[in-house]
Amino acid sequence: MRNSKNIVFVLLGCCLIACGEGRTIQDGPLALSAPTVLRVTPDDGATDISTDTGIAILFSTAMDPATVTVQANDDACSGSVQFSRDGFISCAGGVINTSDNTTFTLTHAATLFNCNSYRVRVTIDAADAEGTAIAAYTQSIGFATADDPAWTEYSGNPIIPGGPTDGVDRAYYPSVLKVGDTYHIWYGDGLNTRHAASTYANFTDISFPAPLISGLDGEYQAYHPNSLYNAPGWDIGGSFYSGPFLMYYTDSDPWSNPLRMAHSEDGNFLERYWRLFRSERI
Repeated sequence: MRNSKNIVFVLLGCCLIACGEGRTIQDGPLALSAPTVLRVTPDDGATDISTDTGIAILFSTAMDPATVTVQANDDACSGSVQFSRDGFISCAGGVINTSDNTTFTLTHAATLFNCNSYRVRVTIDAADAEGTAIAAYTQSIGFATADDPAWTEYSGNPIIPGGPTDGVDRAYYPSVLKVGDTYHIWYGDGLNTRHAASTYANFTDISFPAPLISGLDGEYQAYHPNSLYNAPGWDIGGSFYSGPFLMYYTDSDPWSNPLRMAHSEDGNFLERYWRLFRSERI
């Protein structure tokens, strides 16, 4: 009788071992081993990566694809798969796909930035087919994108006609902004600053020379314009200016007439001006 009991215990033990294969004992009860990330490409520490390279993640087991997600747009980090260039303060968006539930390919929504380091992490929100959460993974170094590519000349150059003997058409120190669907350009012609607004980046719907801007100090001929845009307006020194355009400029004698500033509703600077850092020559 004792021998038969031993046989039963042996058989029961074998069954437990067989049924428990692939499981670990965590504080007593049997639990499934957590899946892991076996590899992420581009590899941790890789350099000179093209900005259109996709990201591949290889898991140790088949995953539940509904849990392997990535956010659609650049924003605060969300989703179980995240990639970031600022230490996960924010994350880039994209789409993620798989053909076998083991290797997932992430395609970013926008071209990555050149000369930046990106890191990939997978959170415990990702789980395998049996619902077991993954062991969290984060690249320690990440991968670095390639340097900025060389500039390519626009085939339609020049976008502003004229030449060295025609001062009216010359363009010095251009400053360009895109606001909504409109492109703005400010430039000096050697005597004054001009402004044009266009629906095209090459300003093909504009007749040059562009109109002169007005409203600046009469003793000043605006020079070296550099413009900014902020839709809500500007709070400067405790005073609020509703004009969304802000321009810094000087004139042909910046030593005697230092940097100045002006604001505008439409970019033509028709409102008011004020002086900044006005000083006497030392």
